[in-house]
Amino acid sequence: MKKVTSDTEQQSLFWLTKINSGQFSEADLQNFKIWLKASDNNQTAFRKASLLWRTLAYSPTLTEQPKLLEPKKKVRKKNQIYTWYAVAACLLISVLITLMPELEQPIPYSETEKASTLELRTAKDEIKQFTLLDGSNVWLGAGSRLLVMLGTSSRRTQLLIGEAMFDIYPNSQIPFYVQAGDADIKVLGTVFEVQKRNSGILVNVAKGKVRVAAKNQYQDLEMNESIYFEKNKVLPLPSKIDPQSFALWRSKRFHFVNTQFKDVLLKLNRYYKSIIYIDDPSLSDIPITAAFQLDQLDQLLNSLSSIHHFNWHKDVYGNIHIETK
Repeated sequence: MKKVTSDTEQQSLFWLTKINSGQFSEADLQNFKIWLKASDNNQTAFRKASLLWRTLAYSPTLTEQPKLLEPKKKVRKKNQIYTWYAVAACLLISVLITLMPELEQPIPYSETEKASTLELRTAKDEIKQFTLLDGSNVWLGAGSRLLVMLGTSSRRTQLLIGEAMFDIYPNSQIPFYVQAGDADIKVLGTVFEVQKRNSGILVNVAKGKVRVAAKNQYQDLEMNESIYFEKNKVLPLPSKIDPQSFALWRSKRFHFVNTQFKDVLLKLNRYYKSIIYIDDPSLSDIPITAAFQLDQLDQLLNSLSSIHHFNWHKDVYGNIHIETK
């Protein structure tokens, strides 16, 4: 893990102060969650800062007031209010810490399988290739996590967050499985990608054949076919895709169609070096259709701001803030 920088520590203290200010709005909560999800370093820095704050908050030197300042009765009331405020703030921090990160729990393996389970992960703004022991290759998008368990009768993986592209070494005796959310994907030898989104799972096949199963249904996908499985909905039929659109994230190119602004930024925040905040929640659900490279982000925001009537600017840390005009 990368060393936590002083900027990260300062930002964690900023959020801690904001939470304890008594003026922590819904927009602040959403932006705080974005900041937490942006990197493991942010989560580590905030945990350390919040644990220190809770220790100090319950310290007698902070909760006790000098008796000479006010009559004893008033001091007790003041102490009581401060104590309840400290407890409430601590409870809020405890709840917020549980959001770090909002990931599904790993699939339950047996004790022998757990010993051989490998976790692959990438940092913010990092795209990386991994070669598995069976000869298969995996590419992970920025801020992604994948569990891998290679056994003698099956090869199993679970995409916890982000995007992954697979080039599977063919072995008809040992099938390869990918689990992502409610979807289970079975392959023998193929090239395909899986994207885990808030609203569902996207599977694109570049070569070979895969079977996507969910809720007692399944669909077979062949070369240049795609399926997008939304949460709590029926598994749809496969659709054709342009081969040029396959795994665009590997070159930090993105294509969104009628995607909510908040979901667009949730993905971009794993690839962008700084953090993009929506300061006005009313902008979160704007539908975005766009194709662009990450280094064209400024041009994209300029274009979107003129269409959807919002302003954006960068702060001293290089973070982007989006707000209504």
